[in-house]
Amino acid sequence: MLSFAESYDPLWEARVYKDGKLVEKVSPVPLYGVINGFYINETGNLKIIIRYKPQDWFDIGLAISGITFICCIFYLIYDWRREKGDKWAINLNKKLNNIISKIKIRK
Repeated sequence: MLSFAESYDPLWEARVYKDGKLVEKVSPVPLYGVINGFYINETGNLKIIIRYKPQDWFDIGLAISGITFICCIFYLIYDWRREKGDKWAINLNKKLNNIISKIKIRK
């Protein structure tokens, strides 16, 4: 039994690695009614990583937000350059219009 002195929450998870390979994922059980406990069935030299599952959701949301932010900055630069009559932006605008018209024709 591995005890983890953090308030019990079923979203914690222990990942057990042996020789660099994932052996099992262990869900917590309430230990003493208030903290997390993990039954580890393996023996020997182990590497145990305790993770909070919502952290994965945060990481995915952070990546989506970062990509959205970069796209917004790119669009602002593109729109500003298009308004100034920059050749790069005008050529890109023509290519985008061609792609959109091809998509409309296929429908």
